Amino acid sequence: MTKIASGFATGIVCLLSACSSHYTPRPRPRVTPVLRHGQPAFARGGQLYTGWLGGGLVDAVDDDPQAQALARTYHRRTVAGTLLTIGALGCIGLMPLNPLLGLGCLAIADGTGFGLIMSAVPYATDAVNVYNDGVEARSTSRRAARAP
Repeated sequence: MTKIASGFATGIVCLLSACSSHYTPRPRPRVTPVLRHGQPAFARGGQLYTGWLGGGLVDAVDDDPQAQALARTYHRRTVAGTLLTIGALGCIGLMPLNPLLGLGCLAIADGTGFGLIMSAVPYATDAVNVYNDGVEARSTSRRAARAP
């Protein structure tokens, strides 16, 4: 029993350490995606933005309205898809009553949730790209505003 518990604990430690990165990008005005504890995080200006299910991206791009709208879509789809996928487990309760109905409910809810999660990823990429494309324009306009 001790060997099983030890093997299980070792496996958990390996899995958790495999889903993380210790790399921290140089401080710069651009947004850089990184992994922290298996979750996406975003670095900008020497600060790390993390949040539940990618919510840190909304804060990382907060001074660009177009990028923020894309980041909100990413976060909302990720949250909705995750909740729907978890909620699909409730369909298992239908199995004793009607196995076909239970399987159908599970397939539809889980498939829709997974589809929402997968469709969210391009919005995160677009939010980062839109923000980074606007960095130079924002810094140029700030310099022009300070010039006499």
